[in-house]
Amino acid sequence: QGGFISNKINVINNFIEDEKIEDNVPEKEDYYLYFGRFSKEKGVGSLLKAASNLDFNLKLVGTGPLLDRYKSMYKDCLNIEFLGFKHWDELKKILQKAQFSIVPSEWYENNPLTIIESYSVGTPVLGANIGGIPELIDPYKTGLIFKSGDVDDITEKIKYF
Repeated sequence: QGGFISNKINVINNFIEDEKIEDNVPEKEDYYLYFGRFSKEKGVGSLLKAASNLDFNLKLVGTGPLLDRYKSMYKDCLNIEFLGFKHWDELKKILQKAQFSIVPSEWYENNPLTIIESYSVGTPVLGANIGGIPELIDPYKTGLIFKSGDVDDITEKIKYF
């Protein structure tokens, strides 16, 4: 317990409001989705390397310090689409229709809200095996796990989906 008295420790997991949960899931479309911050630790660079060598459509939602750089680097990749920032009502529709969402983190996230939001609208998750991400994914039931930062493993898991 790290020297702390165990009865004084409480774990509070991330959660979402009931209004975000969607029972009526529309038909899935032909793309997978990254949504979040465009920064090095989020692993978007590794994801884009993998995606640029595939024929599957990737949509990316969000903003961040590396967004313009990534948009410039991958402007000629017809299967990669940057959608910018979206509020939940619009993001939810995109997320619902995605074949799966991807969480390519390369740092120790404890309980990413993106995974909970994906599940809330019936979308499975492909996630990196780092931090608390693997604890939230039941392989071959709610998603798959890949080796964090490993472009080849990301590529293979995207192909599997």
